[in-house]
Amino acid sequence: MRGNSSNEMGYHPKDLQFCPDIDTPMIVRKPRLLLDPYEWLPPHGESGVTYSSDGLNVTLTITYENNNGQPAARTLVFRQVCAFYHALFPGPSLLAMEYEEGDNSVPVSSLVEFLESPQAQQWTHHLEYLESTVRHFRICFLAENMRFDILALAYELTEEVALDAIAKRNQ
Repeated sequence: MRGNSSNEMGYHPKDLQFCPDIDTPMIVRKPRLLLDPYEWLPPHGESGVTYSSDGLNVTLTITYENNNGQPAARTLVFRQVCAFYHALFPGPSLLAMEYEEGDNSVPVSSLVEFLESPQAQQWTHHLEYLESTVRHFRICFLAENMRFDILALAYELTEEVALDAIAKRNQ
């Protein structure tokens, strides 16, 4: 016997659609600077970036050399993630989304929130029972050539951790 169909479980085919018309890209506008990693990264940028997910959280771990030349890391944690996209940067995107042109006020290497994002609006509407607003974040790591678009409820940045201390604890 086969499992329940999506209609028997209360889902509708529209629940599977992220973009109402994939041929028409949605325009993402009004980037707001949240965090400039170059306030704590060395001028040459990050040494590495790894990402992982745990439940509904996505973690980006950024490794670099601190002011003392020692290996260190900070972590960006995105909470209650609805959607997550990772790609090489620069490069083509699989997302039906375009950034509004002409706004060069925010460096591409910064963590930004798009105040006008059709994707975030759709997820907020879809999850209206949460009574929370889904936010659209983007950050690009120039040394690692990585781009992340994340739709989530919140983010936080951890304090710097010396990688030597972590290595000693794990021995």
